[in-house]
Amino acid sequence: MTTEITTIPTPQDAIASVRWDAAEVYASTQMLADVTTDEELAEAQRLVAEIKSMIRRADKQRLALVAEPKRALSAIDAAFKAEITAPLAAERKRIESIAGPYLAEKERQRREAARAAAEAARREAEARAAAERAEREAREAAARAEQDEWAASEQAATARAEHDQRAAEAAAELAAQATAVATRVEAPEGLSVRVVYDYRIEVVDVHRVPAEYLRVDEAAIRRDAKRTPDLRVPGVVIHKEQRMGSTLRGRG
Repeated sequence: MTTEITTIPTPQDAIASVRWDAAEVYASTQMLADVTTDEELAEAQRLVAEIKSMIRRADKQRLALVAEPKRALSAIDAAFKAEITAPLAAERKRIESIAGPYLAEKERQRREAARAAAEAARREAEARAAAERAEREAREAAARAEQDEWAASEQAATARAEHDQRAAEAAAELAAQATAVATRVEAPEGLSVRVVYDYRIEVVDVHRVPAEYLRVDEAAIRRDAKRTPDLRVPGVVIHKEQRMGSTLRGRG
C-alpha cells in the first residue's frame, strides 16, 4: 500500500488569498473613531456586518486548507498501523504467548527458591538460637557448679580448720601431759626428750594456691609451716601431726 503525502502550505501562503481583503476591512474600521450620529451608527453596523462576513470567508478558507492535510494525516496513521505497528504488535503477542509458559515456570522456580531460602534462614535462626540457649545454660550450669564447688571447698576448709583446731588442742593437752610425765620420770643420763611436730600437706583447691606454691611444692609448704606454726595457704589444708623426737647429748 502506497500513501501519497499532500504538501502542506506555510501559514503565510495559506492566508495570502484573504490577507488583502481582510486588510481592507480592517483599514475601513479605523476610519470610525466615535458614534454620535445616525449616520455614524449606520456605518458602525455596516462595518460589523462586513467584519462578520470576512471572518466567515477566512474560516471557510482555513477549513478548506486543513481538510486535505487532515485526510493525508489520517491516511498516514492508517498506513503505519496496517503495515507496521499492527503486524509488529501481533508478532509481539505471538512471541509473548509462546514464551509465557517458560516465564511462568521461571517465576515458579524463583518463588520456590525464595521460599526454600526463607525456610533455610528460619531453620538456621532457630538452630543458632538453640545453640546460644544451650551455651548460655551450660555457662549458667558451670557457674552454679563452680559456686557449689567453692561452697563445698569453703565448707571442707572450715571443717578441716575446726578439725585442726581440735587436733591442736588435743596435741597441746598431750604435750602438757607429756611434760608432766617428764617431770616425774628421770630421763636416762645423756638423753633429752622433747615434743616435735611434722606437717602433712593436702591440696583441696589448686586454683586458690598462691603462685609460689603453684606446683604444689609440698616441701616448701612443710618448711614454711615449721617456721610459722599458724601458716594459712589458700586451697591447702595443713595437718599438724605430733610425733616424738629425741636428741642424744654427749657426756661432759
